[in-house]
Amino acid sequence: MKKKILFVEAGLGGGSVNRLQILLRNWPAADIPFDLFTFFNAKKAAQLLQLSNIGRNLSFSLPEDSNVDILKKIFGVPVITGHGMRYFLRAIKFILGGRYNVMYINNTPRSHLPLLLAAKFFRMKIICHLRDTIRFTRAERLLLGVPQKYAVLSHAAKEHYVREGLPVDRLEVVYDSIDLSHFSQPADVENSKTAVVVGSLSRRKGQDNCLRALQKVLAKQPDARLIMIGEGEVRNELEKLASDLGVEHSVSMPGHCENVHEQLRSVGFGILSSRREGFPNSVMEYMAAGLPVLVSDLPGIRELVEDDVSGFIHPIDGVSSLAEHWIKLLESSEMRERMGKRGRELIQAEEFTPHHELRKILDIVKE
Repeated sequence: MKKKILFVEAGLGGGSVNRLQILLRNWPAADIPFDLFTFFNAKKAAQLLQLSNIGRNLSFSLPEDSNVDILKKIFGVPVITGHGMRYFLRAIKFILGGRYNVMYINNTPRSHLPLLLAAKFFRMKIICHLRDTIRFTRAERLLLGVPQKYAVLSHAAKEHYVREGLPVDRLEVVYDSIDLSHFSQPADVENSKTAVVVGSLSRRKGQDNCLRALQKVLAKQPDARLIMIGEGEVRNELEKLASDLGVEHSVSMPGHCENVHEQLRSVGFGILSSRREGFPNSVMEYMAAGLPVLVSDLPGIRELVEDDVSGFIHPIDGVSSLAEHWIKLLESSEMRERMGKRGRELIQAEEFTPHHELRKILDIVKE
């Protein structure tokens, strides 16, 4: 009998859904058929449901794509919410409709606690792909023993989760990959004075630090420019901050962009200013495009970026360091070109290819 796998996705943000799309687009469905269970965000779920090789699928969303918690506290005691109960019952119904050997949860456990309960009830094998570096909640810790395997995004993330209490033999490092065919034409970094930061506009992404650094940069390089690609809940705050800092005329916020790889051809370098990340896809895209990078010193980032070789690594919330390195790149087209070339060479390594990522995940599933 063939193995059959159930993929589950919360679909709250862009990154995890994009990763799952890439994985499922290349999934050997003829050998290992799969079904799909998604919830919360109708737009993101719709992107997944366009895949042609899916078997059964179920997707449900909430008004205005709300991010509704499955648990709430009453007098300090965690209690499952109405949404959590609906999720639990729908999960049981869906699982009963298919014979699955493996369930693959494409995110951290918190959003999927009802599903973990359902899977435990049916004694299913579970893989949980931890796409962020988080501290587990008390409720999560009660079910951490349910998944047989956890995929993590870097060796630094593996060390983090060992400290969080996961057994080392249940952890497998699977680097995110990137399709280099979208980046066959490297960016022209020689003359561009424009920097780009790609990501949802949120506090965890730290775009406010980019604006503060830009103010320092403009004092020495008045022709510097910044593009902030993405949408999010702090857009109005960022627009106000840009105005307060007097940098609004040097910043553009074009919103969400489906063809980021094309936008990267016309900029000089890429910035990651996040305060927390998993394994940042935006940095992989910058490097694939042949751009030097300015990145926060996050867990796992040094497994991707060579400091002072393919870019510069600055402390989290290190505005002055970011501005200093930003100015250095603006002052030297030779440095931008050299670092960008080295970054593209690094990202071409076997461990960052879609083929390698798929093989690692298939190995975990077959095990």
